Amino acid sequence: KVTGVQTCALPILRAITFSLKHGYLSVLFSFLIFIGSIIYAAQYMKFSIFPADMAEAATMTIELPKESSIEYTAAKVREIETVINNTLSKDNLDAFVTYNGMTFDRFSYLESDYKAFIALYFTPVSDRKNTADDLVEKLRKETDKLSGFKQILYQVDSGGPPVGKAINIRVVGSDNAKRKALSDAIVQYLKTIEGVKDIDRDDKVGKPELYIKLDYDKLSRLGLNVNAVNHSVRLAYRGIVATTVRIGEDDVGFRVRLDEKKQRDKKTLENILIPNEMGRLIRLKDIATMEKRDGSQNFYHYDHERSTTIYGDIAKGTTTPKVVSEQVLNRFDTQKIGRAHV
Repeated sequence: KVTGVQTCALPILRAITFSLKHGYLSVLFSFLIFIGSIIYAAQYMKFSIFPADMAEAATMTIELPKESSIEYTAAKVREIETVINNTLSKDNLDAFVTYNGMTFDRFSYLESDYKAFIALYFTPVSDRKNTADDLVEKLRKETDKLSGFKQILYQVDSGGPPVGKAINIRVVGSDNAKRKALSDAIVQYLKTIEGVKDIDRDDKVGKPELYIKLDYDKLSRLGLNVNAVNHSVRLAYRGIVATTVRIGEDDVGFRVRLDEKKQRDKKTLENILIPNEMGRLIRLKDIATMEKRDGSQNFYHYDHERSTTIYGDIAKGTTTPKVVSEQVLNRFDTQKIGRAHV
């Protein structure tokens, strides 16, 4: 009489016997199953070590018009703080911290009068019904109603090591105009893709700068060179240690430079005297023109060339970073207008 256990064991014994008789064929079959499993998992299975559903923190990056003062920025951010208090209950929000006059880029905090940064800390996942994404979207609907802001961006911190946002597109090129044109075009295209949100870039406008544009013909005619101009301007603003005095065991240096009020006066810069090869003093305004420009907060490089990184997030269940990256690369002819690395 054959029992139930024996009935189940017979097919297994047959399979083992076949595998032992045909060892190479069994190994090949197992290897094909392993490779097929990996391909299937890569194509159809979504896996996340740190799922966003378990997130307990998020950040808000706030930007106002660049002419905004730190006082005006702080006043406008208080409107957002009011929205946070009115929108999120104590069951969902544990605390939040506001940083006025600064923002956070990929590496460090940056000071800027017209920007602010808010860190949101939610209650533990086990104590609330809503996910971090739900709470952020709830806040987004309310902050979108506010006026006077250039942009308000959100990012959910899902925990684990920092990996950046879902979309990261690096535009590389030494030509500033072409790099900016390509970056602008990519940003506008990303805005048309369904599911892409919170688009930002790292070529932020910094404090205004005064650009000294030299006339090289006049430099040559008057017996000057770029190094002499650079040295004189640097000497006036950074100063030079003229002498030292020994106090106790320390040598204390005395630096001579322009007064702070004079440093902020454009006429002072224009009238800086530069000695030429014959000892004659030439005013800076006689060999150069001054041009006011928007400065850059940071300069980033990739493979020894200037770069701009565009990043953003993706709404859950809409698309994937891989699909968006392929759409961007297929859309733009990067060989003609620059190089793009995704």
